[in-house]
Amino acid sequence: MNDDIEALAASWPRPLIAAGLAEAVARWWCERRASAISSGEPPFPRHPATPALGRALFEIRRARWLVRGLEEAAKALSAQQEGLERAPAAQVEAGRRRISRLLVLSNDGSDRFYRDVEKLCRAHSARLESVVLECDEVELGEAIFGPGRAARAVLLDHKEAVVHFLETLEVGPQDSASEDSH
Repeated sequence: MNDDIEALAASWPRPLIAAGLAEAVARWWCERRASAISSGEPPFPRHPATPALGRALFEIRRARWLVRGLEEAAKALSAQQEGLERAPAAQVEAGRRRISRLLVLSNDGSDRFYRDVEKLCRAHSARLESVVLECDEVELGEAIFGPGRAARAVLLDHKEAVVHFLETLEVGPQDSASEDSH
């Protein structure tokens, strides 16, 4: 697992690496992903839906760095991929993994939904990761879009949004199931 942690730590956005947070986030990410898999859950790390993460997601939406829904996320990622394939600067980075997009998911999706997320992650593995927040689609949607709004999946569609979200995760020893997650 140490190789996985090192590889993921090296693939986070450069500002997260520069802040010295990449390894701790990668270690938490890999441990939580392994725990989900061993529990028979979808292969994504899980994190409590803390008020701080809700505020971060709201701020990200206000900055227009968020795409709502899995289908719209897939369209956005495909369009971006086409642009990357045409950009000469991107050719230099070809083959290198650099996470610049993040899918944030509620925990009440169907098996098919999570299989679709897995397919999308594989298709865009060079720049995409996914995380499940311990909340339903109503709680996630209301935190981001306001009362009465639901969202099962949102794509953080900008590197700065990904950094802001990852900096807000509580990945240290204080992160526990007993923590207030709502």
